[in-house]
Amino acid sequence: METRFTIGRILKSALIIALCVIAFEVGGCACQKPNTEPDTGDVFPSEEPLPTHSASVTASATLTVTPTITPKATTTGGVFNEQGVLISDWDSLIDKGLVEVNENVIVSAEIESETLVIPGEITEIGDNAFSDCKNLKTVVFPEGTEKIGAGAFLGCLNLENVEVPDGIKEIGDAAFKDCISLTEIELPNTVTVIGTAMFDGCSSLEICRLPLHAESKNDTVAFNVIKGCGALKEIRLPKGIRTISADAFIGCTNLEEVDIPPTVTEITVPEGMYDNYKLFADCASLKLIYLHKDSPLIEILKEQGYGDLLDYYGY
Repeated sequence: METRFTIGRILKSALIIALCVIAFEVGGCACQKPNTEPDTGDVFPSEEPLPTHSASVTASATLTVTPTITPKATTTGGVFNEQGVLISDWDSLIDKGLVEVNENVIVSAEIESETLVIPGEITEIGDNAFSDCKNLKTVVFPEGTEKIGAGAFLGCLNLENVEVPDGIKEIGDAAFKDCISLTEIELPNTVTVIGTAMFDGCSSLEICRLPLHAESKNDTVAFNVIKGCGALKEIRLPKGIRTISADAFIGCTNLEEVDIPPTVTEITVPEGMYDNYKLFADCASLKLIYLHKDSPLIEILKEQGYGDLLDYYGY
């Protein structure tokens, strides 16, 4: 009887212990202190606010995205900031009186933004249209532009980038005069008429590619396009130019190489200059004058002391 009672007590105790173990594993120990701090990598409870640094990271990422000019904006035209964000479309510029257009010709404009995209319907930039737009840095012309008028961008002191497309036929006098921040420009071979003093005073212009064939507005106007371009190192004059002005290279202190076409037959002296003024008097860096072997300028340049710099083509 005593043995049976002992076995029963043992079985009852074992059952109680087993039930306690199961309860502990399922529900946890009631006396254990709950962990109120989330481990690294755990998701914060939904009722707690997000850390403040998350918002600042999002804002920073938004600010560092660099927008680009959209195809629609490029087609319709407008002004953009330096990140390429559209500030005002072309119609808005007209409505605000900032741009005046007459029969697809830009008559006048007051542009305070840095980038200007001219819309496709514009065929001509009128005389002095954008002169003294001092904040303007970049100009993009549409494919249909045929003429850039005299003084169109005169005095645009911060103008750095100009994209001149094929199709432009004429560029007027002093069109980019005194654009002192302009460093490079290439005129397409579709340009056949060039004005005088086009890049006069563009002191930062290092690369200037003129069209292969072009003429002055009339035969009485001598070539005088790059006066004061102190950074320019080489220049090839277009075929079709007949005369060079004696002051054409004044201020071209870094000019090293000049290519003169066979169509040039005369050096003309502007009023107020003395007759024996040397054509390259300011060109202390000049190393090569390349011209046709039968050019009438050979003897003139030799008399001026440039005989050692002459090289010839046309053999």
